[in-house]
Amino acid sequence: MCFRDTFIEEYCGEIYDLDTFEQRRVEYASLGLQHFFFMTLDSDTLIDSTRKGNQSRFINHSCEPNCETQKWTVNGQTRIGFFSIRDIEAMEEITFDYKYENYGDNPQTCYCGTPSCRGTLGGKAAGTASERRRSSGGKRRRVGAAQANQFQDKLSRLLGPDGGLKDEKSTITFMQQLVRTDSTEQRSAQLDVVLATSASVCLESMMRFKILRILRHWLAEANDDAFVLKVRFASLRFEHVFVCPSSEFRGPFRMPVVS
Repeated sequence: MCFRDTFIEEYCGEIYDLDTFEQRRVEYASLGLQHFFFMTLDSDTLIDSTRKGNQSRFINHSCEPNCETQKWTVNGQTRIGFFSIRDIEAMEEITFDYKYENYGDNPQTCYCGTPSCRGTLGGKAAGTASERRRSSGGKRRRVGAAQANQFQDKLSRLLGPDGGLKDEKSTITFMQQLVRTDSTEQRSAQLDVVLATSASVCLESMMRFKILRILRHWLAEANDDAFVLKVRFASLRFEHVFVCPSSEFRGPFRMPVVS
């Protein structure tokens, strides 16, 4: 059995831009390929596992999935992994919602057979790659503002009256968010939380989940003096925090290694 919020597997393949995607799409169509394995990495980049990839490319779509994709920043690179969104029974098929964009006139029929099946895999894509790039500026700004509000809302739920983390459970959730953050603004807000946290159980939990290693990685990427100073101050919060190393430690969440 697989429990909720468990990492399943990373989605791997060739990474390229939208222009190359258009070329590959035409090439695959000319070769008579009926199955493409594209996944969007960000607004201008895709992962193509058609020729190079792992078994995760064979995970099927469902309108009632048991998994979702999550983007994580690891050593400065954005990567996509599959995570369970509910408990999954043994021998149950792994599925996720493709949120597919149809680039032809005929949408693909969905055969998931779930009670809430939409009938097709997603909707029609809006224009060509060049058209999407021209219209992406304003859309990106709107999405950016919404994501910033969502980030702040998620962060505030974890905090106590003093602005620091409340307990070990909130610390684990905080660390999950910490390794996925890639903007200086969001990282700065998370550093404020670290600096405001005084509960020893929270500081020890952060140490178990290798926060100093993450902060060293942030320092290597930083080009802002004020941010660098804040990272160094945050690191000092753990100067006298001792966590006994133990192979027997098993938390409710196993943090992916960031080396």
